[in-house]
Amino acid sequence: MLDFNVLLPSLFLNFLLAPIILAVILTLGFFVVRRVLRQGANLPYAFSKIILRVGLPKEVNLEDAKKEITKEQMLEKISQAEEMFAGIGGLRAESGFNSFLFGRQDHLSFEIVALDGKIDFFVAVPQYLARYLGQQIHAQYPHAQIDQMEDYNIFRPNGFIAGASFALGRSYIFPLKTFRKMDSDPLDAVTNSLSKLGDGDGAAIQIIVRSAKSSWRQVGLKVVKEMQKGKTMNQAVKSVGAVSMLGRVGSSFFNVAKDFAIAGTSGKTKEQKEREQQNKGLTVPHKLSAMEEETAKGIEEKAAKAGLDVNIRIIVSAGDQALAASYLSDIANSFTQYNIY
Repeated sequence: MLDFNVLLPSLFLNFLLAPIILAVILTLGFFVVRRVLRQGANLPYAFSKIILRVGLPKEVNLEDAKKEITKEQMLEKISQAEEMFAGIGGLRAESGFNSFLFGRQDHLSFEIVALDGKIDFFVAVPQYLARYLGQQIHAQYPHAQIDQMEDYNIFRPNGFIAGASFALGRSYIFPLKTFRKMDSDPLDAVTNSLSKLGDGDGAAIQIIVRSAKSSWRQVGLKVVKEMQKGKTMNQAVKSVGAVSMLGRVGSSFFNVAKDFAIAGTSGKTKEQKEREQQNKGLTVPHKLSAMEEETAKGIEEKAAKAGLDVNIRIIVSAGDQALAASYLSDIANSFTQYNIY
């Protein structure tokens, strides 16, 4: 004989779970299909870009170009490149259904290539942005020579390859050390590491950029606001959720559930309780240290700039594996100058 007291709750639970499971399966299926579509679209897109070589005009005296300059002159020259990248960051980020399904196609790749004893600078750019980029370069460097050419090849027959990509050690809201806080041109360390390559070996540094969506700066500004309210830097970062998407979702769900539990027992949320305690003088707001104030200032200064999504990758080709690994390590170490400790 059936026990309906047991059967009905089980049926009801299955009725609730079935659409949830179906939604999860459909969502996962959609993202798998989207990934396949993006991979299929990215390959032909990558090979359809225009390759531009950017260099000094032939009439420029190389000895004059190598002369030592003052720090003020260095800052002025590098700030020209900053203006160029600010112009790229000011472009409207691609959006809409096509970019959501197939991915964005507005990437520009700035590449420093060492091959056959020479160091060259290239830009791989979508065809529709080639004229714009040329104008941006010439606006800052009127004498630059820009030539369209075939793609280069750093790989040697029967060679060994080593590669790496960079990732930020902490949230993107925090600033990196820039040329304004350095005593010498940071490019010197990078090109010096590339100049150590032997005959027949090659290396390329690829800096892929695209304009960031305008919402990128809001997280950083919220962190600074929370710090100014009396939270430590770590507390502010956690409260705003300047962590991974999964961490933000899990933290938000936990915090909402916890607030409901607190409100259910006392009739007040955690924030209301903390505010009352502060008003009564029971809790003392955190006083920012000099380092935290400097960090907050750096976050605000970074948020005031045009935003770029960036990937930096290195690839090396050499006659043996140990040499390729050594080249890779030297080039990667040249980027440690941008760390703020």
